[in-house]
Amino acid sequence: MSVQERVRMCRLIDQMESQKEYSKRLGLENRSTFHGTRIYDTSGNTERRKGDGVEC
Repeated sequence: MSVQERVRMCRLIDQMESQKEYSKRLGLENRSTFHGTRIYDTSGNTERRKGDGVEC
């Protein structure tokens, strides 16, 4: 992935997070991973999400 593509993807994810209902209507879902581990919270919140089984 080029730098330009990565920046576009990050901007899209930011917009998706800020406009959740619109993203849902479009069928968009953030399925980001880091070294093969699913990333659930892109806001920087380190609290554990209920039911994800992963401690942050």
